[in-house]
Amino acid sequence: MRTARNRPSQAQTCRVTHPFHPLFNRELKIVTIRHNWKERRVYFHDDHDRLIGISFYWTSLYDPDPAVELAAGRSFFLVSDLLALVAQIRVLREGAAK
Repeated sequence: MRTARNRPSQAQTCRVTHPFHPLFNRELKIVTIRHNWKERRVYFHDDHDRLIGISFYWTSLYDPDPAVELAAGRSFFLVSDLLALVAQIRVLREGAAK
């Protein structure tokens, strides 16, 4: 049973935030938001009045994971430390296989 409305109000809009999408940064007037085939999709009319759907996660409606935002593309680990960890795991696995 649904408890929230599926159709946004007439004035609701969003922006395409996926940097490689052809409509990047364009404001879209939302027709509906649906959950289809295990994915949330935002539907809008294109310039030719065709109903188009894009991934909800490629729009400004999606709030990214705070941990991803906080990292801002950085890692909490040095590459050299990660490589050393991989080497240690290999040694441990080889020892366990004997």
